[in-house]
Amino acid sequence: MVARKWRTRVANGSGALPGTKLTHLVDESYGVRGRLHLVPGRQTITSVRAAQGYIATALGVSEADILIEQVEPTEDDPKPDSSILDVKVVTVGMLTQKVPLEGDRLVVDGDDVSIRIGPYADGDGEALWRLYTSDSIWGGFVAGSTGSGKSGLIDALALGIWQTQNTIVIYLDPKNGGSSPRIFDRAHWSVGKDPGTWDAILDGLIEVIEARGLENSARLKVSGFTPSRERPGIVVIVDECHVVINAQNAEKWGRVGREGRAAGVQAVYASQIYGLQTFGGDDAVRSSATAGNTVALRVSRNQSTMIADIPLDPSTLPKITGVGLVDSGREAPFKAAWAPSETTAAQMDAALEHAPTELDPLAAGAFDAGTNGLYSRRYEIAEQQVANAEERLRAYEAGRVPTTREAGDTEMALPNITGPTLFEIPDIDPALLTDTDLGLGILAAANRDPHEELLARWSGAAKCVLQVLIEHGSLRRGEIEQQVMEAEQCSRATVSRAMEDLAEAEVIEPLPKRKGWQLAA
Repeated sequence: MVARKWRTRVANGSGALPGTKLTHLVDESYGVRGRLHLVPGRQTITSVRAAQGYIATALGVSEADILIEQVEPTEDDPKPDSSILDVKVVTVGMLTQKVPLEGDRLVVDGDDVSIRIGPYADGDGEALWRLYTSDSIWGGFVAGSTGSGKSGLIDALALGIWQTQNTIVIYLDPKNGGSSPRIFDRAHWSVGKDPGTWDAILDGLIEVIEARGLENSARLKVSGFTPSRERPGIVVIVDECHVVINAQNAEKWGRVGREGRAAGVQAVYASQIYGLQTFGGDDAVRSSATAGNTVALRVSRNQSTMIADIPLDPSTLPKITGVGLVDSGREAPFKAAWAPSETTAAQMDAALEHAPTELDPLAAGAFDAGTNGLYSRRYEIAEQQVANAEERLRAYEAGRVPTTREAGDTEMALPNITGPTLFEIPDIDPALLTDTDLGLGILAAANRDPHEELLARWSGAAKCVLQVLIEHGSLRRGEIEQQVMEAEQCSRATVSRAMEDLAEAEVIEPLPKRKGWQLAA
């Protein structure tokens, strides 16, 4: 069936890949595998992937169910012909099947330690998260829109980290533990929406990196880091990192990524968006954050174009929780392992029975010095914050106004804003907040183009759609398509997809009675 559809719908003269042919087709438990022969000099693996959407409709499957990869070199064939590719077509819906989060999540090969994320779509191997290699610890970045399974994946990574028995977890969550109550309740140090403490922790991490660097050179005479229970690695999970990283602290977060590898300190970042605003507007931070691992669950088309580390398009993934792509390993979708919250929590508790509970004395002292004593007082501060929160809740229940919040209390949790339109609250340079400059700052803000930030978050056809609606107020769909097609030299389908993304993100909205489109109020 696959061979016939390919021959009549894909390889024919009017098909997406004319002249190609399939050979060595074999039925497998997941579907069909074989070899794809391209027309030498006319087609490449890049052109095949560009046509993957057309191939999918021709074969009657999802784009994520078509796996196109280079042929692996062997001793008999160390340099395979690049015009012959491995092809697999998944026909049994393996990505829809649940993968239980259970057992040992680690893959250990000498000094190399990786965390199992989940099996690939064809069941051949698993996607991995690199945690340790010889002399180094690695962090990374997880991108995924609401409902993609990002929180479950972060839970699984934390479980794997604890299972190493030589690594502690620090957790920053602007949603006050709402992103993962399981990690928030168990991490070595958990901090909700408290920007002052976030920055103190960042300073503490820098202090640990510098102290361990000095220890490496002056005492241990080594150039890297090997974890142990006596000298554990430190992984700080930064959820909703677009809220935590800003222009003022981006350079320090970049240092954690670049210098922390040899000192046993790294960060795992998670966000719904991948643009530079996620990393404080600093591309160096983004580069260091993604140097170890990049995982993309389903994201919008507007975001997928920014994820250069992954050659496939994560916006084409099916709307199935836990399906994603990784930047290393195979160029194929995976299905992340998952378990109910209670099961995950129980597994975390079991792992924590064997995990370190304290840092080594040198790192603890450096961390405390860098945080101005907050590290050693973290439990006391957390207990006081809980007590303050309870008092506030009791005041509401009693019908009275609560007392003034304490300076050290966490702020209101970040709302669950979704999609690529996630806005940023501008960072204000403290130097501008003077008696003489404050008025000028207000005037500058008043003179700013109100659409500037909106346009900065979009690109390509989507940005052009916004520019057209800003200029005209409202237009019929056909008029929008015509103007954008002429300006961007793109197809009507591209404009249509851009409008779908904008509408899904509630940036534009239709007028009643099909009278056109306008910017959302």
